[in-house]
Amino acid sequence: MNNQLNRVGNIEKLGASSEPINLNPLTSTNVERLKVKFIPENESFSDFLIKNLISELRLNLKESGDILVSWVNAYYKWKFQNNETDSIHPDESGMHMTGNVRSLLNLAFDVYCLILEGAFPNDLRKRLRLNKEFQGVLYEIQVASIVVRANFSISYTDPQLYNDMGKKCEFIAIHKVTKEKIGFETKSKHFRGILHFNEGNTPDNIKPSFLGRLMNEAKEQRPKELPFIIFIDENIPPNKDVINEGIPYLDEHINFFESDYRRYIVDKERCPYNYLIITNYSDYYFSDELVPDKGYVKMISSEYPMNMMQNDALMFQDLLSSIARYSNAINKITEEINKCY
Repeated sequence: MNNQLNRVGNIEKLGASSEPINLNPLTSTNVERLKVKFIPENESFSDFLIKNLISELRLNLKESGDILVSWVNAYYKWKFQNNETDSIHPDESGMHMTGNVRSLLNLAFDVYCLILEGAFPNDLRKRLRLNKEFQGVLYEIQVASIVVRANFSISYTDPQLYNDMGKKCEFIAIHKVTKEKIGFETKSKHFRGILHFNEGNTPDNIKPSFLGRLMNEAKEQRPKELPFIIFIDENIPPNKDVINEGIPYLDEHINFFESDYRRYIVDKERCPYNYLIITNYSDYYFSDELVPDKGYVKMISSEYPMNMMQNDALMFQDLLSSIARYSNAINKITEEINKCY
């Protein structure tokens, strides 16, 4: 496969090659894994997702200074003020949702997906409650949810997580059709003052060199004998007018990642990763402001990775289809529920 860089907008028409997992709370056979029950006559699917998150994390909604509590309170305030339904995109403009509300709904949906698939260990629960760990684990959960919806199961304990240097990737994913194992690593750039993180640089002057350490660390965590996929989130402030203007700094950063890939071609070396997927999931920058309905994802596909995939085309199709469906997944399940109920 040739080196590719894709926007989500270019892959939305892709259909998954594998049978997608059942996420409908009325018909899924895995709902017994949930601590709460969906009551369609009394609540929307979105309300149920928030209820489930509160139960799983044992949130105290009177606790001050907690990111998740502030997001939950913002959600209920938003519902009351706007009389919204459970549509994550209430109209075609997609401009009715605030940054905090969308961030919460995405997290609640991701956690729900992982629980149904038996892939939400206690370590993730605990780290979500720690301000210093919050941003990193938020992205880990986001990526893991994308992967399980791409028809993979996930293992956090597989011995192949560790390489010969004693370093480990985030998780091993096993494709349910091909049974092939793939290592995944996630990295998210932290900035002081964002999501209660109190160290490092501020996002005022963002340079590509800030990402070099993340990239090098990720490559060092490659499993020895498995294909390897890296997700890196830029955590850049989104542009409010992304329809007419690009996200600040992003093209410069993409050039940085492309340059890193090209040097393997120039030096005629095998690339340590099969795919490098670059995202900017940072709606929380908008806080209580309305957030535009635009995500940003680009992908670099290595032509000569260290470990080839058995069925590269299927992995490519399933992963990118899962990413493309991410923005309207709650709506799709709501439509299914309405047909059942």
